[in-house]
Amino acid sequence: MLPFALIRKYLVWFVLLSLGAIYVGNTWSPSSYGVVLERIGAQGEGLHFGKPRAVRSDEWSVVTPLTQATVRNGLQRFNATSLYQEDLRINYGLPIADWGLIFKPTMWLYPLVNAAYAFSFHWFAIFSVFIVGYSKLFRVAGATQPQSYLLALTLYFTGFSQFWWNEKGPIIALFAGALAVLFIEAPIVVRVALFYWLATSWLMTNFYPPLFISLAFAGVVFLLCYGREWWRPARLASLAGTSLLAAATVVLYLKEYLLRTMQTLYPGQRNFSGGALPVERWLSQFFPASSFDRSYNSLIGANVSEIGVVGTWFVVLCLCFLDYRNLRNALAARRQWVPVAVLFAALALVTSWMMLPVPAVLGKPLLWNHVQPERMVFAAGLLLVLFALAVVRVTGLAWSTKRALIFIGVTIASWLLFKASRYGFHPRYWNDLYVVPAVLLCSFIQKVRSLQPLTSISGLAAFGGATMFFPFNPVQSAWPIFNVPDTVILQQLTRQAQANDGVLAAYGFSGATLNGLGYRSASHVTPVPSLTMWRQCFAALPVSRVDSIFNRYSHITLIDSEMPILLGPDNVGVPRYLFSFSGSGSRPGKFPMSAKPQSNGVGQL
Repeated sequence: MLPFALIRKYLVWFVLLSLGAIYVGNTWSPSSYGVVLERIGAQGEGLHFGKPRAVRSDEWSVVTPLTQATVRNGLQRFNATSLYQEDLRINYGLPIADWGLIFKPTMWLYPLVNAAYAFSFHWFAIFSVFIVGYSKLFRVAGATQPQSYLLALTLYFTGFSQFWWNEKGPIIALFAGALAVLFIEAPIVVRVALFYWLATSWLMTNFYPPLFISLAFAGVVFLLCYGREWWRPARLASLAGTSLLAAATVVLYLKEYLLRTMQTLYPGQRNFSGGALPVERWLSQFFPASSFDRSYNSLIGANVSEIGVVGTWFVVLCLCFLDYRNLRNALAARRQWVPVAVLFAALALVTSWMMLPVPAVLGKPLLWNHVQPERMVFAAGLLLVLFALAVVRVTGLAWSTKRALIFIGVTIASWLLFKASRYGFHPRYWNDLYVVPAVLLCSFIQKVRSLQPLTSISGLAAFGGATMFFPFNPVQSAWPIFNVPDTVILQQLTRQAQANDGVLAAYGFSGATLNGLGYRSASHVTPVPSLTMWRQCFAALPVSRVDSIFNRYSHITLIDSEMPILLGPDNVGVPRYLFSFSGSGSRPGKFPMSAKPQSNGVGQL
């Protein structure tokens, strides 16, 4: 086969490999770690596009610093660079060099190359798995290959995907990969083996029950609609057994973390009822930019990450271009409506959990009492897109200029309702209208060269999402993240630590950022609490009082106080005096260091 023919046949893979070479070669990433670089006096270092988002603090102050710490720690399980000596087998998947690395394929480069390249590869691999995985699912659901990739991009360029990408991206991407391998052309035993590996990877890379429980429900619904070959008793039993084996593997790996977390007040004892999702967020599934402005400032309360849903123009486009003339004939083909009915029923269930005050006890059979209603939005959005596609597959679409004008009218009307009538006509609120020129251009193209309506609609949805959401995440080089530039501020912090027996007790740095930079920092993130240690530190307080403050996943924040206080569900204020060691010996009330702390320099990891 000629090279050109090979490229055409494997065009998507060729594009991904080319993009990957550029992306990883430049050590690019979607990280907002630039917030920390600015704090240490290296503002703009390695920033190629966009700007770091302070709102993404669970990435730049927790996941990325803990990844730095793991690398500094020689990829070992226990964090010897930390004052707290914590176990790094936690809910966030970190590149620890143990048997669990088999199930973290996006992190396989960490033992081999500079961590900047490994970090970049991880994020590009997650993006690739997302696009390839969801495109396969859309092809199984009846889309053509071009349509399936456009729909995958549509799903990628949505609020929840982009606003949570650099922390929860692995969960939503690897879910698609694990489900997609069940439908590839391969022997059943190969598919089941790949499913086990990817399902385990899905859970191990980011163990976050609210998302994987809701996505598991969506996966079962997808199999009910399109996985008829898996309905045979023997195959269904093998699939169920493999799923249990994957879960058991992850439980074995995270056993210590899970046992200790189950006893915590947060997140171990959370129990949710339904009905916390505001109507405005639910509506933004259909009008994707209705809840924020051009600068990603929330217009409906909370921060922009918390208001993100799988909002896309695809559903409204389908409603405008649906061929209603075929509806009567389509109703006669009852078997074709089975996926529509199943998806509608699933949507009704998840929407009820999101919108209605459903008691927690009713959610227990599906484990939904462990899923905050606002964390159900990705599963709900995926089911909504699949439902719209299923309806289109039965009734068909019809492109016309009149229908295009109706869609433009709906778009402008929604903009007037949600933005202009409330906030005026300032350009900062025009992000709803970015899709309008694309619709006009598509109408012109349709006159010149007729395209399948579903292809046009998928393209418009992908384009509309990209223009709205692509600028959110920056393109940040990982090189200064793992090869930290020496700055005046870091020199000052190093001197401060050296003057305190190697322990840094500095204000103004969030989460695990100081430990990520190489310091034995008092401020840190402790995924599981060490209650014995804190009881020793605050022996004058009742044990129940100490436990009520510290028995949780905690950001340890230094405060000027004599006593600890709870600053938030996952934020504990600890008196700074506990960590003043110079010349103090081992006086009562001081932090009980298990080993002599050593100053850790900064620089290349």
